[in-house]
Amino acid sequence: MVNNVFDGEKRIVCSGCGACFALCPSGAINVSMNAKGFFEAQIDETRCVGCGLCKSACPGLNAANTSKSLENGRIYALRSASGETVRTCTSGGVAYELSLYAIENGASVAGVIYDCGTDTARHVIARNESELEALKGSKYIMSDTHEAFQEVLDALRKDGSAQFTVFGTPCQAAGLDAAARAFNVRDRLLLVELFCHGVPSYRLWENTVKRVKKRLGAKQFESVGFRYKKDDWHSYCLRIDANGKSYCGERERDMFWRMYFENMFMNEACLSCDMRKANSCADIRLGDYWGVRFSKYSDGVSLCIAVTEAGEKAVEGLISDGRVEELETGSAAEALSAQNMNGYGELEARINAEALEMLGRGDDVRKIFSHCMKRLPLKRRLKAALMAASGIMPARMRVKVKRMMRRNGA
Repeated sequence: MVNNVFDGEKRIVCSGCGACFALCPSGAINVSMNAKGFFEAQIDETRCVGCGLCKSACPGLNAANTSKSLENGRIYALRSASGETVRTCTSGGVAYELSLYAIENGASVAGVIYDCGTDTARHVIARNESELEALKGSKYIMSDTHEAFQEVLDALRKDGSAQFTVFGTPCQAAGLDAAARAFNVRDRLLLVELFCHGVPSYRLWENTVKRVKKRLGAKQFESVGFRYKKDDWHSYCLRIDANGKSYCGERERDMFWRMYFENMFMNEACLSCDMRKANSCADIRLGDYWGVRFSKYSDGVSLCIAVTEAGEKAVEGLISDGRVEELETGSAAEALSAQNMNGYGELEARINAEALEMLGRGDDVRKIFSHCMKRLPLKRRLKAALMAASGIMPARMRVKVKRMMRRNGA
């Protein structure tokens, strides 16, 4: 008999972090994609020995035990000292610099690649500089972590000199934090979590993949960049290359982006997640430094919050080595105010459930979007309409408008 890990814990929805799989001593847990398009852990009760390690690692049940306030962390505004790194990375290139710093200091790196063969995202281990290239750039779909996380924990347990820097979402970081503590190897693990909006269903991404493959006349993508800085850091696109052609789905108009930022087809676990808010189980939280302070920058600035001493040591190492440029930052309140860290309300939860149900029935994505938008408050609908309308502007004008909106707090 196969059950969800949370049978008996009905208030918890699995985030698919994979920590329970990595901890399970009997191989009773599997992580696979459910019908709604999200990775989910399940227990085979015929193999379960009832040790309870899976629940002890679950971030939904335990994250508050080891989390620390972001506001008490050290705030940095950084970008790579390498212009090429900034150009090829999503934000200011700090994630890449942390990865390179780890490799050069004897650690391995676990991060996310986009697999063009399966059109999914998954965590892999990089052990040298050349393997880091595939980890560059944000992936705005759910990553399959479970095999990589198990590999990380096994290596840390078997080799007392092994060290890892691991990147992931807050729920993934919280799960791995708990698992590493259970094995007493947390001190050799640097956890870097990303500011997280939540993850969309693979059913939505599959729709996007099918549409773009048809447009490019391709059976398989050659590369996928979710946040290609085509014209400016503030105005990006979903760039996909295949068959000698490129598709560029602009943030303002592409249906994948529009649904993602209107919180449709989101994982239910994301809608009720506390880990993406103001506390952290990681050593560092990293993301874009949005807001007024760097609105004139066109190439990207990273917001970096060192939550622990280990996190601060790593960031200071980047600065002292001249790997990153340190810019003048504001207060924690200012930096965090521009991040999407609020919870999602009951209306959004209901609309999200309807969207997933309609998608499961095979309804057209644009039909679902139109249906769900009608359920939103007028102010939200107007803002979404203005965003879409701005997509027809020339790129330079659109960037200027967005910068002005950020300066005005819109």
